[in-house]
Amino acid sequence: MSTPDASRLLDDLDPEQRAVAEALHGPVVVVAGAGTGKTRAITRRIAYGVAIGAYDAAGVLALTFTTRAATEMRRRLGALGVPGVTTRTFHAAALAQVRYFWPRLYGRSFPDLHADPAGLLAGLMTASGVAASARDVATEIAWAKVSNVPAHRYVERAAQAQRRVPSASARDVARTYTSYVDALERADQVDMEDVLLAAVGLLRTQPAAARVVRQRYRWLTVDECQDVSPLQMALVQCWLGDRDDLCVVGDPRQSIYAFAGARADLLTGLTSQYPRASRIDLTRNYRSTPQVLAVAEAVLATGSASRESLPEVRATRPDGPRVRIIEVEDQRGEAAEVQRLVSTFLEQGLPEHGVAVLTRTQAHAAVLA
Repeated sequence: MSTPDASRLLDDLDPEQRAVAEALHGPVVVVAGAGTGKTRAITRRIAYGVAIGAYDAAGVLALTFTTRAATEMRRRLGALGVPGVTTRTFHAAALAQVRYFWPRLYGRSFPDLHADPAGLLAGLMTASGVAASARDVATEIAWAKVSNVPAHRYVERAAQAQRRVPSASARDVARTYTSYVDALERADQVDMEDVLLAAVGLLRTQPAAARVVRQRYRWLTVDECQDVSPLQMALVQCWLGDRDDLCVVGDPRQSIYAFAGARADLLTGLTSQYPRASRIDLTRNYRSTPQVLAVAEAVLATGSASRESLPEVRATRPDGPRVRIIEVEDQRGEAAEVQRLVSTFLEQGLPEHGVAVLTRTQAHAAVLA
């Protein structure tokens, strides 16, 4: 694609999105509030870079956190004429690499992936008399692994981080953690966090493998970077080596996985880690009315993220209805009030597919249904 043709990729971007698309050489840190078009900006950046010859599509690795998000990014890039970019989750990228290198370096295949850590833990906990939720303990062990906390140091580090698992002491969790690791080793199996640990260990100790990966993937993009854990950031550094061809995008206000080891400061701190880094803020919200955005901003203002370092997000849509807050006595009263409101909307002519009811848990959804 010639440069004039490539410029068409930028035509429908706002000034901040366009700045992201044109910032082709890293590091680039994009702080993007909700609804500001971050996926549009970073996919256009990749497509524009390929179109003008700054990137080779086969050398671009775009990382995100869910298979669905990776599929959507792949679809968008394909629609922009760039089908050759690798779009994967962190775990999928790491798993592909360890499965490729393990037999070549160690003479045997990489261990099988255990499909149900909580199920394995449930049996171990029953046998040892630990009464906590297996899913809660699985989450805690995952936090420990991505935070580089081995079982023998869990009690100390959990106290420092003020970690608590309902119905289980820290010693219960540490004992279960040890049993879990031993059970996986006996079965020659790993869990998803082990995959990340194995990838980091391999790339740090096997220079030839690291060279192959770095030659294969020259340019890295990380979506939803506010949800990156220290272990995932270590993997990014292994992929980069001594280069800085990195673009990250995220919003510290949307970081919801701290319980699983995510650290939003790994996003905001990149400008200190890389003095040459460019920071671009996306501030125009295209999704919500001013009323919805005002309520969201008020709620988010009570969080721990530093307000001084985060851009103010502005609504671009026209005014809409005020947000109503309704207090009820209990969950059934809530369900009855929602049912009444929905009935009113339908009587006023709103189609059923125009109504959405959001709940925090599946249990709440059952009562509403």
